[in-house]
Amino acid sequence: MNLVINYRLYPENFWVVEQSDWERATLSDFDTLHFYGDLIFRYSDAILDYQNIPLLGFAYEFTEAFLKCLQGQEVRVEYCFLESGDWLSLSLSREGKVTIQASYTDDIAKVPLDTLRMGLKQSNSHLIEELTYRFPFLKGHPIFRQIAAVLLIE
Repeated sequence: MNLVINYRLYPENFWVVEQSDWERATLSDFDTLHFYGDLIFRYSDAILDYQNIPLLGFAYEFTEAFLKCLQGQEVRVEYCFLESGDWLSLSLSREGKVTIQASYTDDIAKVPLDTLRMGLKQSNSHLIEELTYRFPFLKGHPIFRQIAAVLLIE
């Protein structure tokens, strides 16, 4: 079974990023205001895709939740956009699989721990590479570096 985690950025919104004052940026600029796109998340028959979310913020929250899940915590990643209060829930089973459920579908993904770790690391690395290629100034921004350190799971 193949795991697919793909972040598809909306390049038509890049002009907003280019006109922002990044010297005064806060975590919310990175987490919720910029870098929108679609999440493609599939494993086996489960489809947990989501459209039009701030991908860098989602990747950060989801990766932090995954790291907490590794410690045996059951974690919920919540995103409240417009009228929705959608969430993803992660829990670690005794068999070493992470069960991922979502409020917006009945699909459930039971992903082996190492498969999810590698899939997240790969997709997060690609997202960071894409953003720093398009916006090289991000490499030197302390908040972006803080986010990238979490995303590059070791």
